Amino acid sequence: LRFSRGQMPPQTAVPKKPTITAGEPLVAAHQVEARYGQTTVLRGVDFAVRRGEIVAVMGRNGSGKSTLLKTLVGLVRPHAGQVMVMGRDAAKMDVATICQSVSYLPQDPNTLLFANSVIEELWLTLRNHGYDPIGDPAALPVDTNALLAQLGIAELAQAYPRDLSVGE
Repeated sequence: LRFSRGQMPPQTAVPKKPTITAGEPLVAAHQVEARYGQTTVLRGVDFAVRRGEIVAVMGRNGSGKSTLLKTLVGLVRPHAGQVMVMGRDAAKMDVATICQSVSYLPQDPNTLLFANSVIEELWLTLRNHGYDPIGDPAALPVDTNALLAQLGIAELAQAYPRDLSVGE
């Protein structure tokens, strides 16, 4: 179709919003307050995500978006209020348990690297999922050396993770 200058195209139907099934939130914050030292970063925050919802957290730099998300996964524990994950009080859960249901990917993924070598980083991840990579390698869901070889980084197993390129 072609329209002459100034002529508007015919109105099209506005798509309906997806139907969200009401129910218990998968993740929720109730009157959460979070601090870094003596500085309060979040105050009285209520937040919930239910099955089927897509949520965007928006705001200015320094407004507490990252702190809220870190609080939801247990990386920052609330000074006050409560966080619930899958109907359970997150205060009674460790970060590894929370992260089996809720994921957090920071703006700088380097902040997710904790170990001194690539292989230790892989072992740490396995430990956080309930596996013992040192004590019983046969019980692992993956052969760690084979995985590194498949990814083309077997020769980097002892390298410091932050020294790898983004592609590696």
